[in-house]
Amino acid sequence: MQLSKLPCLDKGHVALIKCSLSKKEALSIELENKLQLDFSKELVRSSHFTFLIKAPISVVLYFANFDLHLTQLRSTEDIETYCPTSLEVAADDLETSEAISDDIKRTSEALKINPRAYMTDGCNPDVASCILPISTYVTCIIAGYHPSWKKMCEHSENKNHALIKHFSCKIRDILECEWPT
Repeated sequence: MQLSKLPCLDKGHVALIKCSLSKKEALSIELENKLQLDFSKELVRSSHFTFLIKAPISVVLYFANFDLHLTQLRSTEDIETYCPTSLEVAADDLETSEAISDDIKRTSEALKINPRAYMTDGCNPDVASCILPISTYVTCIIAGYHPSWKKMCEHSENKNHALIKHFSCKIRDILECEWPT
């Protein structure tokens, strides 16, 4: 199945796998069956969304705070981490921002090497990955009903966490496309 992936940050994405009932589908049912559906909150609540999301661990942990069901997928790709640019670091001056960005990149690269070495020595892969930074990308299938997704998006707007906002804005846009208000 080819998914339309909306890019997030440097290596992440959000893709809608399935929506159990969109507003367009509900309207079609209404017309074909000569029904008068009530597009109340109850109908919207019954709509279930499943997304494929590749995001840093910190973002996925945030999603886990809501009534959403997460399934992490094992990746066959190399370990990737989110490394902010100097503009994203946004320190008081450019030189400091560049130094911080460079330090994050070097530290992340070093932390990605260690698990491979541990596994070469016979360490269990799950134990070896304990050292990976929270900025490590993971790919998950995350599913939930419309109200749970909407609550997560609304809550993230009040957070001062740019990474979460990148993903929640894409999800909010998809929700709005499926269930325009």
